[in-house]
Amino acid sequence: MAIEAFARALRQLPHIIADNGGYDSAELVQNLKVEIEKGNSTMGLNLFDGRVDCMKTLGITVNNNIYYFNYLFSLIYLFIY
Repeated sequence: MAIEAFARALRQLPHIIADNGGYDSAELVQNLKVEIEKGNSTMGLNLFDGRVDCMKTLGITVNNNIYYFNYLFSLIYLFIY
């Protein structure tokens, strides 16, 4: 239950960030979901231009520690359920 609540909270972050940037969060997040479903895993919110853009092209990369925590949370989820 706690992991599900954490996942729901994480899913709200793009909405909150887009709203705080003064953009239409519903449109931006929907466009982001479409791109991710197409397999474009490097897409993200470009709040300088107010659009969905390739984070790799913009020079934004992910710290490798995130993959460790993702693995750790997956294991915790498996043990709970």
